Amino acid sequence: MEARSVSPTAVTGPPKPEGVNFASLDNKKYIELSTEASLLPGDESCKVWEEGERALFNDVDLLPVSTTPAHMFFNGATSIYPPSSGILPGSAIRVLK
Repeated sequence: MEARSVSPTAVTGPPKPEGVNFASLDNKKYIELSTEASLLPGDESCKVWEEGERALFNDVDLLPVSTTPAHMFFNGATSIYPPSSGILPGSAIRVLK
């Protein structure tokens, strides 16, 4: 599964200066689905988050500007997640025996 990068607080609620909705978005489907997903535990929420984030792109509220591939090489270790922008949380690294 790909790491998710859309933060619900950055694309919902009031825009600045009252809130942190930096793009002043008001996507009802995303709000509904992100609220639902936030109440579901762990893996159960993944499909709902994905559907909500898809709504942002389908309605052209968000557009991917660029994607930069980030390659990481491990010696005696592996990663359970792909790196995002050259960043990989330490908890994603697994040492091999």
